[in-house]
Amino acid sequence: MKNRKYGRLFLMGVLILAFCCNSLSLRNVSADESQDASQDDYKVELSPVSKRMSFKPGEQKKDSLQLTNAGAKAVSVDVYAVAYYTEDNSTVKNEDLDDVYTQMSQWVTFKDDSGEYHHKISFVLYPNQQREVRYAVDVPAEAKGGGQYAILFAEFVPAKARDEEASIVAHSRVGMALFAFVDDEGILRSVEISDIRTPSSVILNHKVGVSYAIKNTGNIDFQTSTEVTVRSIFGKEIYHDIVVETVFPERTKDVSAEWEETPAFGIFRLDYAIRALDAINEGSQWILVLSSGAIVLLIFILIVVGILIKYLRLKRAHAQRAKILRDGK
Repeated sequence: MKNRKYGRLFLMGVLILAFCCNSLSLRNVSADESQDASQDDYKVELSPVSKRMSFKPGEQKKDSLQLTNAGAKAVSVDVYAVAYYTEDNSTVKNEDLDDVYTQMSQWVTFKDDSGEYHHKISFVLYPNQQREVRYAVDVPAEAKGGGQYAILFAEFVPAKARDEEASIVAHSRVGMALFAFVDDEGILRSVEISDIRTPSSVILNHKVGVSYAIKNTGNIDFQTSTEVTVRSIFGKEIYHDIVVETVFPERTKDVSAEWEETPAFGIFRLDYAIRALDAINEGSQWILVLSSGAIVLLIFILIVVGILIKYLRLKRAHAQRAKILRDGK
């Protein structure tokens, strides 16, 4: 009987906190279609910020990007291509990697004012001026199937500083990520998802979410999406988000999707879905979230409830004894 009494007290405290602490938090995230870098009165905008292309061995394709001087002064611009890749579990772009997947940086050339194509071109961009930069990608006939990655950079400095050949000049740059692949019989798409981690049924001072490791065992990049939905004890959706990550060939990435504003206390149902290529992993579970402060508050509530119950019992016992004394007379 005593255990049941304390069990009821604990459940009462949990439900009170659940009503008080469940909260709704939504965050809207948007992305611009242009990228910019600025210094004082010098600002150059580039569009688009990314591009996807496919090629056959020996094929050439031409395209363009748009540069705009949104600053108040003229800038001198250099346009060139570099390798684009990442290491395992890193978001840092590696521009020095000489790899089978970064050969495209050597295949890109840019059209100058004379109509000739070069690996690097230079020109002056005046305030409010827009310029279309034409580029060509020439894929060698012996190119093997698989992903190819490069960044097309526009690096700029104040035109006056370059004219004066200043010894120290601050360089800025904006870039477009070029994702491409050579399409032949050698294309391989393959993925491994492992180490899926979700919170235990009771978590202390942690966020609600899911994390996992994903390995691209193929030779072309793909995107993995992680969908997380959190519902209240009454089934109402109070949080939803989809995290999308790009995984490069032969690379492993740790992915995490969490409810950043998880309340200090609550009872929630977590639903998640991980999708990459043909692989799908889904799951659902109930979670009790507790923080150190919530534990202290829960203990305080239980103590107050216990004192109140004890007071009421003492009052009832006192009333019964008074009644007995009255009836005895």
